[in-house]
This record gives sequence, C-alpha cells and structure tokens, in this order.
Amino acid sequence: MNKILLAIYLIFFPGASLLAQFSMDSLYKRPHVTIDGQQVDALSLLLLDQAQIATLEVVSPENEVGVGREDLEFGTVEVTLKDGAKLLNLPELLKLYQLKATVAQLPVVVAFGFSSDKLFPKDQQILAFSERKVRSVVIERKFGQLLPQFSVTKRQDYHNDSKTPIGLQLDSLNHLFQEEARKRNPADTGVTFGRKETNLEY
Repeated sequence: MNKILLAIYLIFFPGASLLAQFSMDSLYKRPHVTIDGQQVDALSLLLLDQAQIATLEVVSPENEVGVGREDLEFGTVEVTLKDGAKLLNLPELLKLYQLKATVAQLPVVVAFGFSSDKLFPKDQQILAFSERKVRSVVIERKFGQLLPQFSVTKRQDYHNDSKTPIGLQLDSLNHLFQEEARKRNPADTGVTFGRKETNLEY
C-alpha cells in the first residue's frame, strides 16, 4: 500500500518527492560537495565557471573521515573559489531573470547537454550557480503534470577550455551526472542508419 501511495506521489509531485526517490534509487551516486566550506547540491558542479575556482579537490570514499555517513558514500568534492568570485543562489538567479520569488517553490530541473541530459537536484535550495554558466531559465509545464517546473540550462563552452587541471576534473565529474541522466531518461527513439551496398565493379 505504501509503495502505491509513493508511486502516486512521484507522478504528481516529481520535484518534491526526489528525496524519497533517491533513498530507494541505485542510480544516485553523486558526491558530497562543498564550496568554501559550505555544502551545496552536487549538481552545482555542472553550473560552475572554472575561471572562478581556485582549487578543486576530490576525496575518494575510502579516504573519508566521516565513515558511515550516507552523504559521503560516493566521495567528497571540495571547491575553493578565487578571491572576489561570487556564486548565485536560487532566489538571486530568479531575480536576475526577472521571475517571481515564488517560482523557487516549483521543482527545478538542470539541463546540461543533450535532450536526455536532465536531472533534478536533491536539494534545490542549496544549488549554487555561476552566472556565466547559465544559458536560460524557463518555466515549463509538461503534459500530464499538475505542477509546472522550471529548467536551468547550462551554457556549453565549445572553445574547449577544459584543458586545465581543474577543467579536466570538472569534465570527469560531469560524466558521472551524464551517465546517471542517460539511465534515468532513456531516449524516446532510436535511429539505425542503413548503408547502401556499392558495386565497385564496372
């Protein structure tokens, strides 16, 4: 009976029920993340401008001090910002994009690549954003949803600025989110291209 009620809740309130989902979800393998000593949601790593980062240290689970803590099960990422660097929180992001503060109560989805590369944060209230890394903020209502949600889309850097050590670390961490997203959101369609056989004999 409890599973049925949980399933109904997940359908109608997808953002609000994510903590319950993650507690029973083997796909959730996100690290514990701190920026300047403050915990942030792990998806903040997708929205950080590496130009603002002074240091980034990845601590593997076996080296964690707090053994047994659930939030340390998949390692820790400790980020220190450069002097003067400022990140936005959710209310500040909404204000920047001239959206009402009440929008923060809606479920947030972070889009960071192809159409399937979308994830909900575990705690959207502690998301942190680099202004330069946000391409758009859009409120959307999908068919069958009672509540709208708003999506924050990551700006892609196609000039390949990930050659620095910090950039390469961020890329490696982002692959974890990409892997999770593509398992959660399998493509709706698959395409197989045929190849015409060419007769080279004349």
